[in-house]
Amino acid sequence: MMRLPRVISSKLPSVFAVHEYPIELQNAIKIDISEDNREHITKNLMDAGLEMHVKNTIPIGGQAFAYLGSTADIDPSNPDTYAFVKSAAIPIGSHNAPWVQLPDISLNRNELLFFADSEVYLKWVFSFMESNGEVVITATTSDFIALKGSITAKIRVEE
Repeated sequence: MMRLPRVISSKLPSVFAVHEYPIELQNAIKIDISEDNREHITKNLMDAGLEMHVKNTIPIGGQAFAYLGSTADIDPSNPDTYAFVKSAAIPIGSHNAPWVQLPDISLNRNELLFFADSEVYLKWVFSFMESNGEVVITATTSDFIALKGSITAKIRVEE
């Protein structure tokens, strides 16, 4: 007996009703901090922040939450598993959306010193805005939300 795989077809674009429900990435990202950078952070750091850019090619917006901890076992529902969380609003996108800089996210002194460890972990959680109706999404590889970020720092230069 021969079995044929099921073929599922879909009519694109697809119509969705988006609900505000958090989507948690499965694994935390390990960030290695070099010895030189750790030394600059502990001795010379005056001010720092997170600079974020987003490219959103789908017609919905939302919120991105960055949970930072000292181990990969970050559970956003348990504050004991992470050091702090920062968030940024993701504007509603369009098919040909450019990269957009989000407002800088400031870090307090304790948050800055967190990056003096040799490794830190980052876990992303996303929550889309409620659509209050139907949203048309083509659902191809060109439909995505991308985030990139960096830490900007002001350091005191030693003579």
